[in-house]
Amino acid sequence: MQSRGGVGIINIATTTRNGLVVGVAYVQEGDELLVITQQGMILRMQTNDVRSIGRATQGVTLINIEGEDKVVSIARLVEKEDEDNLTEAPAEPTES
Repeated sequence: MQSRGGVGIINIATTTRNGLVVGVAYVQEGDELLVITQQGMILRMQTNDVRSIGRATQGVTLINIEGEDKVVSIARLVEKEDEDNLTEAPAEPTES
């Protein structure tokens, strides 16, 4: 939230060390995160393994990349619910 006359909210402090923001995802405990690089490297990690930070920081390191490779995308994976917890639709009547 900001007050009247606000000029924006800082997402994260970007520098040459951490680069531009690739994506933002709302995650919850138990979700997984995919980090995908330009050269096809994929890292799958638990969101519980990423420590929480404030907006005015430079972030945390999630993946170490070499050379000119860059992170191009992120994706949030949600754990599927157990089939026992799902309500099944009533069966269709069959003609005999």
